[in-house]
Amino acid sequence: VQTLFSPWTLASINAQNPLPITLIDFTAKPEGPYVRLDWSTASERNNDFFTVERSADGILFSPVLTVPGAGYSDLPLSYSDLDRAPLMGVSYYRLRQTDYDGTSTLSPVVSVVMGRTIDRPLSLFVAHGQLNALHGFPAGSRYELLDMTGRLIGAGAVQQEGSLSIPLPALQSGAYLLRLTDGGRVESSRFVY
Repeated sequence: VQTLFSPWTLASINAQNPLPITLIDFTAKPEGPYVRLDWSTASERNNDFFTVERSADGILFSPVLTVPGAGYSDLPLSYSDLDRAPLMGVSYYRLRQTDYDGTSTLSPVVSVVMGRTIDRPLSLFVAHGQLNALHGFPAGSRYELLDMTGRLIGAGAVQQEGSLSIPLPALQSGAYLLRLTDGGRVESSRFVY
């Protein structure tokens, strides 16, 4: 799943660490039998290491791998690694950044689907300011985000079969509808933000 959220800042707020880690993106996507995990930073201050954590339910996470951080950098840096023993079906990943003083901060959660998903019913959950959809549509399908009056809030293309993450930073609290179509089939589901 490729998430499309704007750059955000991971920061440990204390007197010893006044400067943030600026994370540009964090993605997880199938690559053969593995899950490829990529992330990039615009800058790093006091960054000891990253831990990629995985979950089967989106609630209980366990560490999968640890990658050393740059410590201090004002240059954009890219990181990449593989989960060589991914879960079949749906799994969730998040990135934990840990400072030299042991303080850590979490990224938003991204989801991945391993295996075929054509018969999967549409299901939605909202976490960390983004809508996550598990579905049975192929990559290239279209999505629309609507409010309950039918007004179009956002639209785009599905990047990966079976899974979609949409940032919801500007939405007000309320009920919304996600509609997916592949040109022949349409599914929709309501969610509350």
